[in-house]
Amino acid sequence: MSERARSRSPRRSSRDDDRDRRSSRRERSRSRSRERRGDRDRSRRGDDDRSSRRERSHSRERRGDRDRSRRDDHHERSRDRRDRDRDRDRDRDRDRRDKKADSERDRRRSDAGDAAAGGGEAAEEERGKLFIGSLSFETTQASLHEAFAKFGTVVEAHIATDRETGKSRGFGFITYDTMAAAELAIASMNDVPLDGRQLKVNMSKPRGADDAPAVPKEPEGKLFIGGLSFDTTEATLNEAFAKFGAITNTHIAVDRETGKSRGFGFVSYNNMAAAELAIAGMNSVQLDGRELRVNMSQPRGADDAPRKEQGKLFIGGLSFDTTEASLNEAFAKFGAITNTHIALDKETGKSRGFGFVTFADKEHATACIAGMNGQDVDGRSLRVNFSDSTTENRGPAASSMSFGTGANAAVIGDEAAGEDGDEKPKEKPNFETSGLLAKETNMFNGVEVIYVEPQEARKSKIRWRLYPFKGEVALDPLYIHRQSAYLIGKEKKVCDLFMAHPSISKQHAALQYRLITDKSTGRAVNRIVPCIIDLDSTNGTCLNGEKVQPRRYIELRESDVLKFGNSSRDYVLLNEHSNKGTAPPPDTDEDEDKLV
Repeated sequence: MSERARSRSPRRSSRDDDRDRRSSRRERSRSRSRERRGDRDRSRRGDDDRSSRRERSHSRERRGDRDRSRRDDHHERSRDRRDRDRDRDRDRDRDRRDKKADSERDRRRSDAGDAAAGGGEAAEEERGKLFIGSLSFETTQASLHEAFAKFGTVVEAHIATDRETGKSRGFGFITYDTMAAAELAIASMNDVPLDGRQLKVNMSKPRGADDAPAVPKEPEGKLFIGGLSFDTTEATLNEAFAKFGAITNTHIAVDRETGKSRGFGFVSYNNMAAAELAIAGMNSVQLDGRELRVNMSQPRGADDAPRKEQGKLFIGGLSFDTTEASLNEAFAKFGAITNTHIALDKETGKSRGFGFVTFADKEHATACIAGMNGQDVDGRSLRVNFSDSTTENRGPAASSMSFGTGANAAVIGDEAAGEDGDEKPKEKPNFETSGLLAKETNMFNGVEVIYVEPQEARKSKIRWRLYPFKGEVALDPLYIHRQSAYLIGKEKKVCDLFMAHPSISKQHAALQYRLITDKSTGRAVNRIVPCIIDLDSTNGTCLNGEKVQPRRYIELRESDVLKFGNSSRDYVLLNEHSNKGTAPPPDTDEDEDKLV
């Protein structure tokens, strides 16, 4: 080997060593990378397994909560049924015992009367039995006995009760051992208040007795007072009418369940002249902020022929801003109006959306129907027809209660013709819509759906949810973003959100997403907002603790609390952004925005 070759050999060996070292390092680096990738894969698989186990555990918990909730509802309904059955059986037993006791008491009295001589019969006739009228529903037999015991020995105190409910019927009887005690009680207790009601005390007469007075009695003037404020009391009513003559009785009708005024009452004078003077002086006069309607009270079953000749109209679809004055002004052009009345809510004092207009004669009322039915007043289309239920006074058929549908009312043509005995013209074909097709269209699963979505219905892009709470226990959320509307009630065949509480109506309310135009920012922007509408349910719908007016869309906002009927469950409205502390993106309709 040459000297040059020997001198270069060590360098080649050094380069080989460097190459080997680099190769070794690369191999170790690749090995470490593979180990790291393996660790990551194992960690990812472990996280997925843990997440899957967690989800399965949460799913089992939710199923368990649902099962427990169903069991609780079933037990609650079972308890209610048992309680009702027990109360019904108890009432039946009590009625049987009372009937048996009454028959036994009558038998003993009959036996005692047969055994006694004439003196005993005379003693029986000396007893004084009083009729006690206008009793408060809170008065008990014990309190009635206590009030009348100071005038003599009370043999029996009895308050008449309703056979079904067991509640007082507002009258009773007191029996004294002597007639003198009964006469003293009449003189002392007649027209005296007891438990907030003015008593009517007089002698009780047996059924079928001839109670015709020997001397003709001057007829009393009993007045019907309508349109009373719910704040008016019998004392203020008596004070307002006392200036026209001697008042023998003042009475305001109250609801048996709540004890609140029903908005009408009666005032009786001791002569007819004072009553006629009161009609002339108090009819259409304001009392406690309400215009009174005063006329003679007609006994039940009296001839109503003069009243039927009047044209009393039902006015539906009224705006809540319409007043009795503006309603009277709109209808006065058709003839002389004798009365105008808008129905008000007892609790709030606000309009209920309907009223009545009474014309002096039927011809003017018929002309008013032809001219005002379907017309706009204060932005609302009116429904006008006769308020009488008789065939000749009914007028056009009222529109359907289905929201968003309803038949157009046919206009009355020559209905008033032929009243003077002339032959009525032959009825012409009527091609107006009857509403039957709309009713058939609203049938689903054999059930008529009373709610139809409006034209502005839209699907929301925000994922809204209802979170139910039973007390402090949170139940499974209800996802309400997949449809434009959700029907709420206990009719399983048609309702989207089924609620089984007994106080909830079959079709109770509807949750509707609507497209509205918002001009609060200075320019018109279309927004999709959630709304709630109560479908004239029996027990109503509450929003944040206040009952909403039926048949009106109420806009909902985040964190609002809904309650249906008398159910104890609260439904909180939230969306997917609520727990992030950020506002949701604007829920707009791009196609509609282009048209604004």
